[in-house]
Formats: sequence, structure tokens, C-alpha cells
Amino acid sequence: MKLPLFGAKHEIYEQFDPNARIVLYLGDAESFVRALPDQSVNLIVTSPPYNLGKAYEVRVSIEEYLETQAEIIGGLCRVLRNDGSLCWQVGNYVQDGEVFPLDMYYYPLFKRHGLFLRNRI
Repeated sequence: MKLPLFGAKHEIYEQFDPNARIVLYLGDAESFVRALPDQSVNLIVTSPPYNLGKAYEVRVSIEEYLETQAEIIGGLCRVLRNDGSLCWQVGNYVQDGEVFPLDMYYYPLFKRHGLFLRNRI
């Protein structure tokens, strides 16, 4: 099967089209996912905030951060198809000179939803 990547004309919509084959969304996943039906997404690629206190985020305790992310993961898993994939790019959280590798904290959250690790990126 050949898919036209460059020759085809693509339209950009201001609102979500549930009939679209490909949807790219740049923004807050938490609010966007609420509008999606269950088991409707084949692939999710995201790089959530690392809770470093950047200009676009409010730094909170590691416990509060993971609690919030657990809720978001629950929403993502709800919309992810059984044969779908979730690519979750995270780095490290640093507090008082100690490094916390976030993927190690996320692993049990994903396991609770029946997901399994295929690779670390």
C-alpha cells in the first residue's frame, strides 16, 4: 500500500473531525481527550511537562505531579484502541540535587491499565 505523503492536498481544520484518518493536536491533552470516544485512537505520541517549573507549567510536589499524570494516563488509555500504541517521552525530575527518572515512576501507572513496555525512548 502506498500512501501519498507529499502529493495529496490536506486540509487543516480548526475543530476535531471524528471522521479524519489522521489527527494532529498540539495543546493540552487532558481537555482534548475528554471529547474523544472510547477505543478511537491508534497512536498517541506525547511529551508531557516534566514538572521542572518552566514558564508554561507550575511546579508541584512529585506526588501531586504523578497523581495528575495518572489521571491523564487513564484518559489516554480509555481512548487508545486495544491494538494501539502510546509513545510517552519523559526525562528527569530534579529536586534538591537528586535526579528522579520519570519513566520509572510512570511504568507502574501504565501497567495498571494493562499496557506493557516495548521500548524506552
